[in-house]
Amino acid sequence: MEIQEVDQNQLKPKQPRFANIEIYVIVVIFMFMMIALFVQVASRFVFSDSYAWIEPMARLGFIWITFAGVSLAAGKSMHLRVSLINSIAPKKIGPFFLFVGDLIAVIFGFYMAYHVYNNMIFLMGNNTVYTAVRWLPKWIMYLPGVIGLIGFSLRLIETSIYPSLKVFFRKKRFNDK
Repeated sequence: MEIQEVDQNQLKPKQPRFANIEIYVIVVIFMFMMIALFVQVASRFVFSDSYAWIEPMARLGFIWITFAGVSLAAGKSMHLRVSLINSIAPKKIGPFFLFVGDLIAVIFGFYMAYHVYNNMIFLMGNNTVYTAVRWLPKWIMYLPGVIGLIGFSLRLIETSIYPSLKVFFRKKRFNDK
């Protein structure tokens, strides 16, 4: 009888392909920003000429990176949260307070995404554009806010709310028996 070695990668649960999409978005946009800003600085100081579209595009890239980072932080459970309650409250009540805090954060994320979306729709209706970049509509600046806040809320549900509910209901079932 032969003993087979178990590959450690097979024991880990498979993550969906989109699990790290925020990292890819951040890296691609950051590389674009660095190249564009290098071209801007070089053309300004070497050729005494600059491009009007680079700075608004860099600002837009920074906004995309920020909201992708918000979603990434929630997915890695590295978002800001008040965990002092967990050390002050009794061990049975502490996780419940963390759950309530995360639930409030999820509701806030969806609420803000809704309002940013309404603002984006208003700008789409008025056909507003950037002054320096006439071909770029202003509503594009609000799109990462909507996507990032929805991503934040969904990642928080995935990493905190859903596991907490599983633990709460598992404890209840075992206590009932």
